[in-house]
Amino acid sequence: QKDMTWTVVGAAAKAACLAVTPELEGGDLVKAMIAMFDTTGEEKITAEGLLGAAAACGCELSAEDADAMILEADKDKDGAIDAFEFEQAVMDCL
Repeated sequence: QKDMTWTVVGAAAKAACLAVTPELEGGDLVKAMIAMFDTTGEEKITAEGLLGAAAACGCELSAEDADAMILEADKDKDGAIDAFEFEQAVMDCL
């Protein structure tokens, strides 16, 4: 179920990025998607950034879901998702 949440949120973020810049692909698309979620300016995604971006993309996400998604994807356990972790989490929708 948590994987499905990453897939849904990732697909919505991808669609939002492509609606603005249709020619994005590969690494540029991933960077644009990360920028939607990044509230710190450090190319890291926190639960707060995840909630904000999900809402902006029209996805309903609870704080508990956001925390669980971060916990699931945060392989280095620093409390945030970096570009590599994000790409792994949303791989199915890329």
